[in-house]
Amino acid sequence: MKKKWLLLSLIGFLVSCSKQESMDALTARVFTVAEQQYLTMDTRLESTTLPQSIAPDSTFKSSTIYWWCSGFYPGSLWYIYEYTQNEAVKTLAEKNTLKLDPIQYVTNDHDVGFQLNCSYGNGFRLTGNEDYKKVLYQGAQSLATRLVL
Repeated sequence: MKKKWLLLSLIGFLVSCSKQESMDALTARVFTVAEQQYLTMDTRLESTTLPQSIAPDSTFKSSTIYWWCSGFYPGSLWYIYEYTQNEAVKTLAEKNTLKLDPIQYVTNDHDVGFQLNCSYGNGFRLTGNEDYKKVLYQGAQSLATRLVL
């Protein structure tokens, strides 16, 4: 039993001594891959759809703007732009954010916050675009109609 613990301790010590990728390098690598994947993914979208999932067999599934996660794709593009400052990514973030414009008037769904804050919220935070702020305000007004007092 002592030999097993000694062996496990030795393995743990040796593994901890191995050179590890710095967090900055790991972050840069992850954003590089994400940037490439998101730029490619956008070429598979129709003008009114957003990505939903990719099956294990690589089948691509898209959704309408009314799917509850529809704001995640443009929101992720905004995060990628924030890190990379790639203007092509910013352009895609703007284009895909604008797809969600009708969501600001939805009053029968509690997911409006996910849909608008991820997209328009990040867009406003990064650009200061007052038009984005107006959409967020209208979305909040629409969402507030669901409140029953």
